[in-house]
Amino acid sequence: MDLLIAEELLLLAHTPKGKPLVNLELLDWTLSAGVLADLMLLGRIE
Repeated sequence: MDLLIAEELLLLAHTPKGKPLVNLELLDWTLSAGVLADLMLLGRIE
């Protein structure tokens, strides 16, 4: 099963122990962009 872009970004933003590597306020915007990118690739939005 492939991960969504937002899921991959979330994993990349944390260490294996769960410590954030990026500013968490900016992570919200990044994850939102990942969700929009996934929807676009699936043809659900234009």
